[in-house]
Amino acid sequence: MPNCFVSILTKWFTKPPTTSHLESPLLNMPLDIVNQVFEKLSPMDLWTCRNVCQSLRRAVDGFGIYFPKISLQIYTDNICIALEDYIYYCKAASSGGTSVTYKKREGRVKGKNYIKVAFKDFEILLKHSTELHISIYIEDIKYTVKFLMDILKAQKCAHIKKIEFSILPLIW
Repeated sequence: MPNCFVSILTKWFTKPPTTSHLESPLLNMPLDIVNQVFEKLSPMDLWTCRNVCQSLRRAVDGFGIYFPKISLQIYTDNICIALEDYIYYCKAASSGGTSVTYKKREGRVKGKNYIKVAFKDFEILLKHSTELHISIYIEDIKYTVKFLMDILKAQKCAHIKKIEFSILPLIW
């Protein structure tokens, strides 16, 4: 049933001929109705909806997405974020920008560094999680750990009940 909402969401968005952005009749509805629609969606469906347009992204972020556990794995050439049974990867695209892979589908974000894309998503997910697992598999961890600590401090993660850090430098 929740997936039916995702399939009809694309029908609720139209591209006006005179503008270059998407407008959503869904978001013109009363907030109570929008929240009821969001309540029917799974966390991963909400995450997918964030990528439709900026206004839907803001609406979903305001509603919140609860993933009880987030696993962040940082490698030399990619970052993996695991949410329940869902995993997606961010890595540098060969043509520049960022390549994001989810469910064997690859998308591209032009002009954005894959580390910034992954950490921005991580920040958003962190707002509504209670358990965090971070694994670092790189040689030079100093800046990565500092960056993560800055994110954790900025988010005021009092709602996080459990944090596990694994630092496993690659040794060849």
